[in-house]
Amino acid sequence: MSHLSYKDQGIDREPMIHLGYEAAALERRGIATERGDYNRAVQKRNLSRLAEGVASGVRNQNLELARPHAANAEREALKTEQGQESAENVLKEKSQDEALKTARHLNMLKEKYAALEKDLAGLITERNEGRQEIPRLLYKIEQLDEHAKNVAVLQGRVEGLQGNRQNLGFLQWAKKQEVDKAISRAEQDLSRAEFFFKNRFYVDPSQAAEEIKQIQEKVRVMESDVHTKNAAILDIMGMQDKILLGYHTQKLLAEAHHDKDKIALLLEKLNRPPESVRDRLLHERIDRRLNIIPEESFQKVIEKLPPYQAHILTNIREQAKERERLKEIEKERHHTYERSR
Repeated sequence: MSHLSYKDQGIDREPMIHLGYEAAALERRGIATERGDYNRAVQKRNLSRLAEGVASGVRNQNLELARPHAANAEREALKTEQGQESAENVLKEKSQDEALKTARHLNMLKEKYAALEKDLAGLITERNEGRQEIPRLLYKIEQLDEHAKNVAVLQGRVEGLQGNRQNLGFLQWAKKQEVDKAISRAEQDLSRAEFFFKNRFYVDPSQAAEEIKQIQEKVRVMESDVHTKNAAILDIMGMQDKILLGYHTQKLLAEAHHDKDKIALLLEKLNRPPESVRDRLLHERIDRRLNIIPEESFQKVIEKLPPYQAHILTNIREQAKERERLKEIEKERHHTYERSR
């Protein structure tokens, strides 16, 4: 290695430029850069110079000296061509492996998200059923208490009339007959109230207090279960948010990859179609949520990426927005033209 330039050393070769860590990182991911394209063009021109130099040397030297040089040049050119072809094959295989790895990772994230979505739907259904059942049970407690008190009032009336009947004198026949009639009506009212109570609540009025206690305990357990399910729902939604951010990150990076079409094709092959109509609707909803990246999600992705990747993705997104804007303009022009006809 020398501090002198190729020109000062008498070497007919064009120097390449330093890639830099950002361009080098992109080139390793298979993403072509301006500096990388420049260096590849320089390598091609240097190979051409080498071949031309050997040919010139052959013409200027005698035949005996030219033959070894030509043979050496041919071998070097063959080695260079074989090496370049081998490197291209390695890069091609590496690119295919990266595309498959990216597609599998995206599919894995999607399957995890779908599994969590099913769990979430089940928890929300159970939580909502509990929420609906609790008010019904509380209303039942109110009704039990109210009707039990009504039966107790009627029982008190019968017992009071019966006490009055016993206090009447032996000769108070008319008063006794009047009280007997009142007792009979009160007993009928009590009998109807007890019959209604048993048919509505399936317990005897004397067991009302115990029934209320059991229902209150059931309500307490259900309220605790609803609270637990709420916490589980929040946990699942938090996990889904992380998966969603990871999926959006990988999808945006895949769109910047030179094999983005291959990745999309591999991802489509890996996607297993659901069997039931319900699962198909679920997966369609998940596809929309995963593949449509709103501005807020895009900004979250950009914040966690290195600056050079964030810059590339921002440019791609701005270009996509510009294409959409031009499409809208063209569509509006078409509508205006159709209306004017």
